Amino acid sequence: MPELEALHKEQTIEVEYVGEIVKVTFRPGKVTTRWERELRNARLDPPDDLYRLLCEVVTGWDLTVGGKPLPVTVESLDGTVPAGLIVRILWAIYEYNLAKKVS
Repeated sequence: MPELEALHKEQTIEVEYVGEIVKVTFRPGKVTTRWERELRNARLDPPDDLYRLLCEVVTGWDLTVGGKPLPVTVESLDGTVPAGLIVRILWAIYEYNLAKKVS
């Protein structure tokens, strides 16, 4: 039997945004029914809940600012990362988990 912790192995997905590919590393096992419920109910104004939820599952990405890695934090998401990219990352994570639930 697998240990629950084994489900938290990091996975990397590629997210396309304005012709660029962003590699996003996340923990699929952190996407629980609670997480999905909070995502559905997250307030968009201000978007702090949305940022917090993203930071709970995303452990890294290959985004840089001035050649330096951009950390995955609420602060870096707020006003730095385009909203469209944030939505695409969340959708890609959701689709990844949906595909895993179906297969």
